Amino acid sequence: GTDYMGMDCFQWEKMAVIGVANDMEEPALTVAGIQYDGTVMACGDYADEILSWGSLACLSMSDGMIVGLTKDGDLRMTGRYAEFMAPEVESWKNIAAVKVGSTAKIEAIVNAVDIDGKFYHLEYDRRWTELVSGVLDPEAGQAEKGAVWYKYAPDGTAYRVRDTGKWEPAKD
Repeated sequence: GTDYMGMDCFQWEKMAVIGVANDMEEPALTVAGIQYDGTVMACGDYADEILSWGSLACLSMSDGMIVGLTKDGDLRMTGRYAEFMAPEVESWKNIAAVKVGSTAKIEAIVNAVDIDGKFYHLEYDRRWTELVSGVLDPEAGQAEKGAVWYKYAPDGTAYRVRDTGKWEPAKD
């Protein structure tokens, strides 16, 4: 049901990363990517904003969300959910990787990791009155904002940490 006809993305070459944000609710359709030489390409509803970000190291896209990672470790966000999530997402610094998505129960999720290995997580759903967010320092086992994090050891053991600062075996 998505109409890509007339979009210039079919002419792009030498792409290293490419993605689509097809927001059926808004509706909005954007295709964007990064060529092997680092050139950012974009067409569709949010193309001008994406191109205004300049050079990008990474791009992650999902329905209603487009997040670009600049080469200096900053994040830029656009799309329907940017209104609610961008202030938090764009405050994260020294980011090395980012991934956006959703689940059947959560409309919008952004996960990132910084150059020191710290994890960032943000959730939005219009049924909630506030965002769900958390930051985890995996070495110290410190979770901020009351978040609960899990890690799995190579031997199959699962561990959980809350804001206690200590990894404990997960019993649930």
